[in-house]
Amino acid sequence: MKTAYLVKLELEEYQAVEHLQRQLLKLRKNGQIPDVVLLLEHKPVITVGKGGGMENVKASPEVLKAKGIDIYYPDRGGNITYHGPGQLVAYPILNLKDHKCDIHWYISRLEQTIIRLLASYNIDGNSVEGRRGVWIDNEKIAAIGVAISRWVTYHGLALNISTNLDHFNHIVPCGLTGFGVTSMKKQLGKEVNINGVRQKMIDQLKDLLDLEFQELSKDEIISIAGIRF
Repeated sequence: MKTAYLVKLELEEYQAVEHLQRQLLKLRKNGQIPDVVLLLEHKPVITVGKGGGMENVKASPEVLKAKGIDIYYPDRGGNITYHGPGQLVAYPILNLKDHKCDIHWYISRLEQTIIRLLASYNIDGNSVEGRRGVWIDNEKIAAIGVAISRWVTYHGLALNISTNLDHFNHIVPCGLTGFGVTSMKKQLGKEVNINGVRQKMIDQLKDLLDLEFQELSKDEIISIAGIRF
């Protein structure tokens, strides 16, 4: 097993967390820190990856502003998606040279993290060839968008637990027409404790990525990164 810092953040601004990721990415590439996994929720934001543009935004800037939804353009793969409260996000910053230098292997591990987690709640999630993420029939329950620099990963996955699914109506999720979005709450017909889901995600990441976690506080990781947050 490889040591990795585990950081449980709270409800965070997307831009601030991306800045934190970039600083940790730099430190990881230089071998100054071990692998890191950030776990958090985001304040409402639409993010547009390299694979998608504003043509997939259906709402006007005025409507989005009125609903408190920002738009941001991260440096990640994938298309357009929405992040918000009730959605658990994991950002693994891993040096794949210490794991396996294979992006398809890595994405499969992220998908399996979600599939196994969902199975523990008797939800049948699946990966679908040609459609990144985890699906239940024709509805996506988890999105995956990653970036890699010198074999170090950043960005990651987002699992809908009790997310406001109406906010997805403002976009064409992942640029795919004819498909829907779902959540654990919708599938189970009841509220789901996000802390319980977080722990199951930690357990699966630990197992599938062969990690031994050392938990750090928000203040500790910010100090290591040397940034203001």
